[in-house]
Amino acid sequence: PIFISIGGNDAWFGAVAQACLAPGDCSEHRTTVLQNVEEIGKRVYAVHASVRALTDAPIVAMAYPLAFSDVSCSDAPISEEELRFIIEFTEVLNDRLATSAKRAGVKWFGPSMEAFAGARICDTDSVADAVVNLTNINPQQGALLDRLNPPNWLHGNAHPNAEGHARIAELLKRRLQELDGNPEPDLGAQFRIAMETPSRRVSTRLLTFASEPSCGRGELPVSALAQTIG
Repeated sequence: PIFISIGGNDAWFGAVAQACLAPGDCSEHRTTVLQNVEEIGKRVYAVHASVRALTDAPIVAMAYPLAFSDVSCSDAPISEEELRFIIEFTEVLNDRLATSAKRAGVKWFGPSMEAFAGARICDTDSVADAVVNLTNINPQQGALLDRLNPPNWLHGNAHPNAEGHARIAELLKRRLQELDGNPEPDLGAQFRIAMETPSRRVSTRLLTFASEPSCGRGELPVSALAQTIG
């Protein structure tokens, strides 16, 4: 089987997470961020369809897990409005990815969205007990120039730790037993407003943005968000 997890970087997940951890209110950028996320499904569909055309092996597209609780805590410098925005952002992104997978004839692994339930940031008594790093300021492994590049040291912020990855792996182990072939493509699948989830923490507000993001398709750096917050 082939497992695919893509779309988060195109959706500016890293920049959004860093901005929400910085001073100010990251939810002020909802329009810009979700306007970009609306376009993600169309681009990811091209990847899903290309992989589907290359192999008959089972292909599974994975949902991005919810990293934060919907209730703020003293350990995390994030307001409840910002948490609602992060959850909404994740739900809309997963909706685009799920619909893309359906259009391409790729299996969708939705359970990974709830992989961290009960152990998200602000779910536990201490953020140190969560399966997601609140902050993880450490040099990354890899080539020397990558390890010496300070922006790379922030990459682990709001990303799963070893236990978080183990949770996803455990869910995937169960799914491996169910894999057979790929579904037929559904070119009529429609992108919805948001992903329906068992926990359903946030009612996603109607997206009424233009078809093209005003800020362009390039990666929106943390500094670009931070400079316009507060």
